[in-house]
Amino acid sequence: MPSSHQLFCYAIAGAMLLGACHQSAADPPASTKANISDHRESDVIAQSQPLVSGAASLSCDYDYQGRTDRILNSINSDEIRKLVRDCVNAGRNMVHLYYKGAIGSDLKPLLLALHQVLSDEGIRTRIFEIDSSGGDVDATMATGEELSNGNWAVWVNREARCYSACVLLLAAGTHRSISGQVGIHRMLNPKSRARTPAELQVELESRLNAVKNYLTRYGANPALADLMMTIPSREIRVLSQAELDHFGLNGKNSVKADLARLDVARRCGDDFVQRWDEYGQAIKSCSMSGKQGLEDKRNFVACMNRIHDRLGFPDSKCPNDGPLRLPAP
Repeated sequence: MPSSHQLFCYAIAGAMLLGACHQSAADPPASTKANISDHRESDVIAQSQPLVSGAASLSCDYDYQGRTDRILNSINSDEIRKLVRDCVNAGRNMVHLYYKGAIGSDLKPLLLALHQVLSDEGIRTRIFEIDSSGGDVDATMATGEELSNGNWAVWVNREARCYSACVLLLAAGTHRSISGQVGIHRMLNPKSRARTPAELQVELESRLNAVKNYLTRYGANPALADLMMTIPSREIRVLSQAELDHFGLNGKNSVKADLARLDVARRCGDDFVQRWDEYGQAIKSCSMSGKQGLEDKRNFVACMNRIHDRLGFPDSKCPNDGPLRLPAP
């Protein structure tokens, strides 16, 4: 399996075709502006809202080892904007949000606040790294929608787990990089008032249909929901690599990829899309040794950037689209 560093670099290089690919710091596109406006009308963010379900931190780095994170104790737009601008001023045009804990109703407002700030600042590379045993299913699906709207790649690193409802967040990611454990079980409503199998069946069928629709919307295999229903809620079934691929939870989000491809082809032309496809294939020749030292990482990124330049990116017609030139580690 590729190293976590390789997975992330592939996420940056490939996932930019998946929707987070045409933002400008000076003038975000109309579609982005419309999204921000819609959010502000429907979801008012308090100046300082506590984050109680889990722990969150923000970094400008994609290497999770040895980085210095800034802890987010609350959802405060001013604080978030300051942290993001520190990244921009340091020449790091990316953010890496790390979240550990349960998924509750406070995670969506955090992503919403970040989405607004990142769009304003023109930050195109967004990584959401999660370590969670699950949470409220309805809150998770609402959070997944915001995750998708913000074009976040989702990363489960080798020491993390993504269990139960967390799988729904994974499904909504623009690109998914997994080296940790992903596990499923029956998503039982802890507040259920069911007292008979028939009553429980009615509740579970309603939940099953909602989860299937959600998975289909984000390009995952709805059959995953059926498998979930066979695992008792007190147990966890860890999915294999083959199952992650089969259920559409690993790598590119097919729905986001198709939508972005159609959008880019309309605006930039077929030749542009073909060069982007060539880039995605060519970067597979870039590799890292098992040591993964700083020099090795630099060589890996340099290899990808040489391919980026050789294929004519950024493009004169569509300079804000296409794969990113990666920052040096």
